[in-house]
Amino acid sequence: RVVLRFDVTSFNETVDQAILLKILKSHLRRVHGWEKADVELLVGLIASYLSRVGEALVSPGRGIGMGSSLTPWFTNLYLDQLDRFLDSAGYHFVRYGDDVAMFFETKKQADAASPAIRAFIHDVLRQGISEPKWTIKKLVPGKSDSGIDFCLFRYSIASDGQVDVRIKDATLEKTRRKIRYLTRLPGDVEVPEDAMF
Repeated sequence: RVVLRFDVTSFNETVDQAILLKILKSHLRRVHGWEKADVELLVGLIASYLSRVGEALVSPGRGIGMGSSLTPWFTNLYLDQLDRFLDSAGYHFVRYGDDVAMFFETKKQADAASPAIRAFIHDVLRQGISEPKWTIKKLVPGKSDSGIDFCLFRYSIASDGQVDVRIKDATLEKTRRKIRYLTRLPGDVEVPEDAMF
């Protein structure tokens, strides 16, 4: 009934590349059993890639960039530590990229868990938390304003106890703007009155 919602501050721009490469080395050896020479080769290639990404970012040695097909993989590799920490503590949660929603029975439980989560993100991940997005909300059946936003959707509990999932208003407006932009017509073309849209 209570949801703690947060995300890591500007994760793609602030992630420590040295820590990411250390995690990658460990993951390849521990999980996949790669030989040391193979690990060094791949990590060297990724380090070269990250240094080029770093040149385009504000802080050298920080960030993984946006838009690359590697970005989601790097994000999940790095934040797998957070998943394992939350899981080992017995928390119920869902994470998509750097967005996290955790589920508790009471607000008191969410408040009690908060310091350890904040400390882990700060001390172990060496990341910050987007304070405006750190929210603890009680989901009240039948009150859509007690719902939470997660990714592109708004989740609330209907009066019959079922989960109600709707596309966020901001998502709809953004989609409308994009469609208007992509379907704009040159100024000298008239649109027939009976045109179907």
